[in-house]
Amino acid sequence: MILARGIFMSVQDNDPDFAPLGQRPLEVGRSSQAGLRLFHPTVSRRHATLTPSGDGIMVVDHDSRFGTFVNGVRVRQVSVQPGDRIQFGTMTAYRLQANGLKRDVASQGAAIAAAGVTISKGGRILVADAAFAIQPNAFVGVLGPSGAGKSTLLNCIASYQRVQEGRIVFDDKRDVNEDREEYRAILGHVPQDDVVYLSLTVQESLHFAARIQLGSETDPTELERAVEQALERVGLTEHADKRTFVLSGGQRKRLSVAVELLKRPRILLLDEPTSGLDPASEANLMEQLRYVAGRGTTVICTTHLMENVRLLDSLIVLGVKDGMGRIAYVGPPAGLLEHFGCRNFADLYEELSAGRFVPQTVAAEKSAVAGNGPEKVLAPALGAVVAPNVRPHASGGQRAAGPTLRELVARALTSSASQQALTVGSRALLNILRDRGLWQMMLAQPLILGSLVSLTQFAAAGIVPIYFFTVMISIWLGLNNAARDLVRDRKHYVRERLSGLRPAAYLGAKAAVYALVGTVQLLLLLCCICLAGQLILSRNTAADLHKASSIWLFTVTLLCYGCGLGMGLLTSVVARTEEAAVAALPLLIMPQLLLSALAVGQILLPYSKPRAFKPLLVMLTDKQSISAPAKAVDFLSLFCYSRPGTLLLEAPRVAEYGNWIWLGDLCHLCILLVGTWVLMFLAFKWAEETWPRLIGLG
Repeated sequence: MILARGIFMSVQDNDPDFAPLGQRPLEVGRSSQAGLRLFHPTVSRRHATLTPSGDGIMVVDHDSRFGTFVNGVRVRQVSVQPGDRIQFGTMTAYRLQANGLKRDVASQGAAIAAAGVTISKGGRILVADAAFAIQPNAFVGVLGPSGAGKSTLLNCIASYQRVQEGRIVFDDKRDVNEDREEYRAILGHVPQDDVVYLSLTVQESLHFAARIQLGSETDPTELERAVEQALERVGLTEHADKRTFVLSGGQRKRLSVAVELLKRPRILLLDEPTSGLDPASEANLMEQLRYVAGRGTTVICTTHLMENVRLLDSLIVLGVKDGMGRIAYVGPPAGLLEHFGCRNFADLYEELSAGRFVPQTVAAEKSAVAGNGPEKVLAPALGAVVAPNVRPHASGGQRAAGPTLRELVARALTSSASQQALTVGSRALLNILRDRGLWQMMLAQPLILGSLVSLTQFAAAGIVPIYFFTVMISIWLGLNNAARDLVRDRKHYVRERLSGLRPAAYLGAKAAVYALVGTVQLLLLLCCICLAGQLILSRNTAADLHKASSIWLFTVTLLCYGCGLGMGLLTSVVARTEEAAVAALPLLIMPQLLLSALAVGQILLPYSKPRAFKPLLVMLTDKQSISAPAKAVDFLSLFCYSRPGTLLLEAPRVAEYGNWIWLGDLCHLCILLVGTWVLMFLAFKWAEETWPRLIGLG
């Protein structure tokens, strides 16, 4: 069955086997204007241009989302020569010849090979001395009893977990861990636990996933067709408008599979994809995976079930021996029972669990003796796709003139990162609106807290306490909104990172959504304080509050909210669990309260009012008698957002510094704001590598 321009169509059905090169530039992409039109989801609408030059062909990548690769190396602009391999996106590759581009044989499912692979965790060996070869476009099953290391081995193939010994390679001898970014770009992974948004409908989930995976340049009609075909392939068409939380476990699993099939990966890994399915649905899903493998994807899945083993091309069977997972069999399904001398699969699993088998380590031992890598041992699997190890030539030719400011702005607004941020932000906002209890509490917080501020300060001597508690609530709202968000979203992020989601786009979307939420909350807070203040506060305090600039009050509280939001996201980045993030909230907000209210640093003043901004050097060289505890408290308060925030609203007069002392407090608050967000981004870049392990994939 051939689906016109669909996600399951073979690349050979879409893309030409040969594209001639003349004297004019050759545009490559999905656009109808492209000279070489490629329909694969990882090819951008305007992907790259090949231009003849004096010393060869100049390849220029147009900021494509999944990149242009020359001989396995991602490039921006490079001169190529006949024999070089040029890959557009993750699957479509051509070999440059004297008169044009010829489709490369590796433009299909990837070959995977492993030898001498040992995997350990916490000092305990989980899988030892594993060796196997997987042909391109094969449908492979990883079988074995519980505890044999099936999921562990799959996580290593997915590059989430590193091997202690041996190597796993793909395509032309490239190491899975050394070329991780390129490898993950061609990979689809369906973990054992379902990764779905419960508040979205099935169709909404696929639409958002398609917009991230297929890119903003995808025609809406093509995107709609891809979603419809994905629904049809996993049998969820009739459930398209149902919220995910009402689906059965098996239906959620099928939705997870459909999400991964959208981008048509070269390698698709599935951990127990048939768990929770009834026999008919299980058989249907396995048949569809069989079809996907035959159309240009290497499919590897772990399973306990043997009813549909006939659909598999080959098996990798693991058993437990000496407390470790060992390879017990690699080969076709037809020879499995005969190899172990078993009458049925129940007897086979008993043998594997009891360790009554001979581990298959011959290939690995021969490799170690000969000093060969996995590619030598598993040459039959790799031979068809190994490409010459040619490195890119140095760039040549004249570089194009730099873009104008207008072009840079237009490019930023239409870039894949901006479109990704828009998609992630839209989905996050929809999730909030679908959770009635969440958005009602978000709106209730500023109203309740603002009313309490006015009520408790009914006889305040001045306006400063009102300012102080307004700043504190602003910080709390930002902190509380984001402290658990990234912890909840980790599984989704890890999955979409494989699909090309950019970290900056993801964080930008989260920041934009919570900035919008915070704006609404702060407006409610300030309106509540002003209205309640007119009724409750003393006449003088209410008059001072009425005279205050609403724009300035909102600006300062928004800056304080941004500081709290950055600190909340930082907490969400480093916290291992939601419980840990919640437990950290008091430790993060109380210093803002205690240090700001007590930080004076001058013995002659009462410990009830923040001291106006002074450079640290002035504080240390102050001629007044300042006790050591006062210095310590004053120094620590410099790192609290509430200190400059309150002082900006109060704007105290300091004789020796004139009327512009508030500029120092503004700079102080902005430095804390920028520093918090920079620290959060750096922590995010570091922590995202550990997230697969935290969600059980490493």
